[in-house]
Amino acid sequence: MPVRSATRERVRERARLKRERERKIKEELKPSFFSLCNRPKSGPYRLEEDKIIVAEFGAGSTPGEITKVLKEAGFQRTPLSVNMRIKFLKKSGEGFDTIEAFHEHLREKAAKVV
Repeated sequence: MPVRSATRERVRERARLKRERERKIKEELKPSFFSLCNRPKSGPYRLEEDKIIVAEFGAGSTPGEITKVLKEAGFQRTPLSVNMRIKFLKKSGEGFDTIEAFHEHLREKAAKVV
């Protein structure tokens, strides 16, 4: 029976090492605060984009309509990303007087991450 228990131990050890490797990979792939604010293919949201989103949303436009306005202004976003950005701006921008102050805060956060 010692052969079987040695085999079991090797199998258990390999499984433990595999779980450990997967955990390390997950840790490395965790998004940073600033990357959550961005769409990787389109780059970070610019102040001009946020101003358009806030103005259009305040006027009662839907995310699809806001996407069309952004496209006319030269920015490419999807309705889903606009909707997520609206939620993000609502939640994160509560403590700031202006959108410019909020963007300054984001730049400071990004500088700390890098």
